[in-house]
Amino acid sequence: MAKFILLALLIPITALNFYLLVVGRGKQAKGKMDYKKAVQTLTKRAIDDLSLRKGDPFEVFPYLSDDGDSAIVLIQKKRDIIAIATEDKTYRMSIKKPRSCEVVANPGTKRKSIKGVACIVSSEELEEDIEIVLSRKEHRKGSYISTFVMDNANELKRLLESPLSFSK
Repeated sequence: MAKFILLALLIPITALNFYLLVVGRGKQAKGKMDYKKAVQTLTKRAIDDLSLRKGDPFEVFPYLSDDGDSAIVLIQKKRDIIAIATEDKTYRMSIKKPRSCEVVANPGTKRKSIKGVACIVSSEELEEDIEIVLSRKEHRKGSYISTFVMDNANELKRLLESPLSFSK
């Protein structure tokens, strides 16, 4: 009798696990497609807006926030260009001109949490500062996600402050 009860409990649990596995793979595939589409769209727009020659090699560094906002940094060392393309606008800077980048993490509403991580880029060449948002959601400090977001922000800061020493 106990075997039948155990079997009756295990069958629905197994079916639920299988269902979640199938749904999870579908969401993962959709996420990959959305990521590739966002990067391709921004890269194409940056190349068109800034008249970058397609034959010249450039490196692309994509950054995607937790709510779907995306930004890319294009570096074309041959022509000394850094391009930053956000959802709204495309910016062009010279590699040789100094830039500063500040990582801003706002405190969250809960104790020991952060909400809204962004990189603020400023340069003499720019009329306005560029805000690249990497996270809008609230995350507990020290959690895997908040550590990942802060590492991404610091990587972006290093990339923008010294692009010649940075490569994939």
